[in-house]
Amino acid sequence: MLTEQLGVSRTPLREAFKVLAAEGLIELQPHRGAIVAPVDTVRVAETLAVLGALERVAGKLARASATHAQINEIRALHAELLANHRRGDFAGTAKFEQAIYLKIVKYSGNAVLYNTYRQLSASVYRARQAATAPKERWDAAVRRLGEILATLAP
Repeated sequence: MLTEQLGVSRTPLREAFKVLAAEGLIELQPHRGAIVAPVDTVRVAETLAVLGALERVAGKLARASATHAQINEIRALHAELLANHRRGDFAGTAKFEQAIYLKIVKYSGNAVLYNTYRQLSASVYRARQAATAPKERWDAAVRRLGEILATLAP
């Protein structure tokens, strides 16, 4: 039984399932349990569009409020992203791409924006990991992040 495997009682497990269902990651089936929800490509596309808009707002805010230390932290993540990209490690590139955007949003100084972004980003994480993008997509993403970093601080 899952409660035994995880070492928790039924109540916290039930609450966790409710959260996962609310995020669209699982489907709760009465008297049958939970199953992994299929990826809804329309919802993923809509969520990615909203994430892009939030990233643009966050970039403007971060440009005005991020400290030099915070920008240097983002630059260090970018260096890791570039190293992964050069090696052809696109899973690693994706990991650092996500980390960079999360830091930019965090350093926007807007807690509501940050929490909303984190929640939406988590809701499409599985689809992002499953997607196999061509090298050209990663080349474009790396260029775009370079351009974004250039605008954060002169």
